[in-house]
Amino acid sequence: MNENLKKFLEEASKNEELKAKLAALTDKDTVAAKAVELAKEYGFALTAEDFQPADGAELSLDELDSVAGGWCLFAGGGSSGTKKITYCEKCGEPKEDETVGQPCSKCGTILKEIVLHYN
Repeated sequence: MNENLKKFLEEASKNEELKAKLAALTDKDTVAAKAVELAKEYGFALTAEDFQPADGAELSLDELDSVAGGWCLFAGGGSSGTKKITYCEKCGEPKEDETVGQPCSKCGTILKEIVLHYN
């Protein structure tokens, strides 16, 4: 695994805002591109290829531990449960101080609620 990617994932495990933004990426066709944008926003130089497994590469035991249980790394690690987040699909970010069903203060898109499941 790329060293920059490791550092980015470490940051995501500590930063609740970044963690929520990553957890909200659900479209498999755009997740790598959106993750690259988020990485850049947080000062990490990554490419979409960094988020793809190398041909024939296997994950190390440490890498497997970090992703065991699905979104565990991004959604809280160590414990299980759910978390509801108000989210703007257009901005691609959580809105902590805004209400589901109301327009986003940044772009005007109606805010939705997403539920994160983690274990």
